[in-house]
Amino acid sequence: MESSKTNGKSIKAGTELVRIPIDMLYEGLSLSQDIYDINGDVVLLYRDSTLDKEQLDKLKNYGKSANTDSVSVSVKIYRGLMERYLSCKISDPEELEAKSGYADMVVEMRSMADYVRLNEEIPHDIVGRLSEMIIKILGNMSYGDILDLVNIPADAEAYFSRHSVNAALLSGLIGKWMGLSEGDVNFLSLVGLLHDCGKLVLPDSIIKTSRSLTYVEFEVVKMHSIYGYELLSEYSDGVKYGVRDHHERLDAGGYPDGIAGGSVSLAARVVSIADLYAAIVANRPWRAALSPFHALSHLEAFADIKFDSDIVEIFKNNILEQLQGRPVQLSDGTLGVVEEMNSKDLEYPYVRIGGLEGNIVKTYGEFFCEGIYFGPIVSE
Repeated sequence: MESSKTNGKSIKAGTELVRIPIDMLYEGLSLSQDIYDINGDVVLLYRDSTLDKEQLDKLKNYGKSANTDSVSVSVKIYRGLMERYLSCKISDPEELEAKSGYADMVVEMRSMADYVRLNEEIPHDIVGRLSEMIIKILGNMSYGDILDLVNIPADAEAYFSRHSVNAALLSGLIGKWMGLSEGDVNFLSLVGLLHDCGKLVLPDSIIKTSRSLTYVEFEVVKMHSIYGYELLSEYSDGVKYGVRDHHERLDAGGYPDGIAGGSVSLAARVVSIADLYAAIVANRPWRAALSPFHALSHLEAFADIKFDSDIVEIFKNNILEQLQGRPVQLSDGTLGVVEEMNSKDLEYPYVRIGGLEGNIVKTYGEFFCEGIYFGPIVSE
């Protein structure tokens, strides 16, 4: 990346900056990045120093002379300031994806998708590498960090690769929460990884459309379960039928075969829940991502009708535990922290707004949680 010079100091061109009120800055703040003027053109204070009263006065005097109450800071500084204000951790998506290996998994999944589209067969070497990476994440990362990976609002263009990885991680988590053996957990994550592979042989004009599907197009999409089963001819029956049946429902209202209840394998019942949650919290070509609270509310509403109620209960309770104390963005742009869940309606938790000494409010109707707050997302 090219650099520009300002007062003899080198700064990276294209640095992602966020405007903040000068009053958010405080004495003792460690400056890991430079602080710029409101337009991001001139460095006011350089990195590798600790903010003192003299420097704060300098910034305030700048504000008076420029007739502004704001300066520009890096996303890293902004995230740290918001963590201090909200009194909770705000995950850095870029850092989290890099250190966990998640970003590499998405790249591998794209390679697998390209191979299947071209050859109409599964590349076992890529699947093997992906399985090892998933096992590593499930074994080494906290539940909270794994769920942050799933909840990151990424570009809809990357949906297939990220959704496959997310469904694998969630399926593995469910297995762990159910107390299953390591082998069974790894098996569930493999089915989650491959559950949508049949979509790779469908036309892009249908899979990537931003409009509602016609009846005929949806019937074509429903064939992906069968195509996935056929692509996995060299895999065990457990994997094949887990993939084939992940859209079957307890009330026999699913597809492709309309089977019901006990006829649906454990793998399919687990992956169906992971699949739905991951799909709801993701950006899609036709809609923006919805919140984890909306996803859990939907699953709870259809537990014991379409989804296994025992698995939903295990999944819901563990996800709710991780959501407690998480930063969220509300529908009016306000930032807050999840203080308490609403047992009567999971979609509308109680949220603390206004910092540590702020008020606890109940979300409702048009005042709802849009999703987990990750700070400004740095564009690729």
